Amino acid sequence: MLYSWPWDCVGPDSTEEIKSTAEITNWFSEGLQTYLPSHVRPNLSKLALSGHSRGGKVAFAVALGKAITSLKFSALIGVDPVDGMDKGKQTPPPILTYIPHSFDIDMAVLVPGSGLGEVKRNPLFPPCAPKGVNHEDFYNECRKPAYYFVAKDYGHVDMLNDDMNW
Repeated sequence: MLYSWPWDCVGPDSTEEIKSTAEITNWFSEGLQTYLPSHVRPNLSKLALSGHSRGGKVAFAVALGKAITSLKFSALIGVDPVDGMDKGKQTPPPILTYIPHSFDIDMAVLVPGSGLGEVKRNPLFPPCAPKGVNHEDFYNECRKPAYYFVAKDYGHVDMLNDDMNW
């Protein structure tokens, strides 16, 4: 699963993350087997792509062909994906088109969102998953088969495992 910290820590442009994700995907068909036990054979025809927050945007970008991959994915999961700071303030490369069902993604898609991610919790910072560039907008651009649910009492970072034992 891909995950990036808030925009100001990593910069606004996710182009390099999209390229890196494609490079890793392309490596699977030639390099993965050397790291697996000899009796284990990966089924790369059943490959899922997933990401949280900005990583969700990256996952959608790869699924939409913003970077070329040698393997096809069979499922996409965008966990509370975010495409910028606000509608009209998307970060490069913009993924959302604001055209319903415009995503040409040939696989099943799941978009779990957070109910509290669009709530501004601090006067100095924007919400983590602002309305206009969040899960709802990503789902609205998906074609069938696409599935969507909102964890209404959870915030954007609550979607992650907070019991890290460190």
